[in-house]
Amino acid sequence: MIETTGLIGRDNELQRLNSELVTNSNVLIIAPNGYGKRALYTYLKELADDYGLFNLEMPDDTFVRATKAIVQNYCTKYPHDFLIHPDDSKKLPVLTQKRFNENGYYEWGTLSRFFGHDMGISGIIQRLIYSFYWMGNAQIQNNLEPRKPIIFVKNLRRITDGNTPNFSRFFQQCQVIAILDKQYAHLKHMKRLQNSFQYVLELEPLASDACRLIVKKWLEHSDMSFESEKTEQLFIEHIARDSAGQPTGIKKLLEQAQKEPEITKDKVREFEWEGVQYMSMYPLFMITLAILTVLRTLGRSMGDTTWLVIGAVSGVALMIAFFLRPVLDKEPK
Repeated sequence: MIETTGLIGRDNELQRLNSELVTNSNVLIIAPNGYGKRALYTYLKELADDYGLFNLEMPDDTFVRATKAIVQNYCTKYPHDFLIHPDDSKKLPVLTQKRFNENGYYEWGTLSRFFGHDMGISGIIQRLIYSFYWMGNAQIQNNLEPRKPIIFVKNLRRITDGNTPNFSRFFQQCQVIAILDKQYAHLKHMKRLQNSFQYVLELEPLASDACRLIVKKWLEHSDMSFESEKTEQLFIEHIARDSAGQPTGIKKLLEQAQKEPEITKDKVREFEWEGVQYMSMYPLFMITLAILTVLRTLGRSMGDTTWLVIGAVSGVALMIAFFLRPVLDKEPK
């Protein structure tokens, strides 16, 4: 959907993220599932590539495997910047050393065993930081402005409490940009990590106007058919309301609608998605009626005719509400 509509409704966030990216700030995007944090993360990653900034990605995997993936990504994407300590180079196979002397860079296929199971996570990070440090020194020697390498973290939740000290070492030499599902933000070690981010963006639901604009933009590139213009407007309002301001909700509702040969007025009301939370008024309604019914007894004891009538009517309403529960208490699909 983003390819069609773009990141509508996040103009302020995009401007701020752009500014934080170029000023070397550590950035953390927090939001519940479905709010579009992955889209903003992808935007920042593509922006870093457009600016020609050195960046690597920690995939959504266990911390150890994800860190090894950074090394592989580094060696593959920036082979001439990947440096190994002289003491380590002596431990490499003769063929690996020979290929390095011929090409001037290391090939991952000949290094993967070196960064294998025998090397712990602390050793891997130590060698990454060593390479980052000398890469920065090389920039200074070439009269270039030194800039921290960017580490994009696809899922900060993958950092366990025990791995927090190891991961925190990246903040010394790198600019870290990460996303985190809000349901995990309260964890103690996640709160400690948040203190290392200069900018923490907590996404809010999109405004209704932005939701409508997304739907309209999407319809411009769609071949969906409506029975009337009024139905189309009703459809737009329904999506904007029932999506609860969540881009994922808009996407799922539009995907449902796209399967229909024609959208009718009655069909619009049927489009729902699992992310919608309905608040049941039934319990509150029943409690209120029960209280009013009790007042009948109080009214009789006090000789108050008004409360007696109210209590009697409430008692009848209480019985009717019991049998009409399926209508009063709407359940999500």
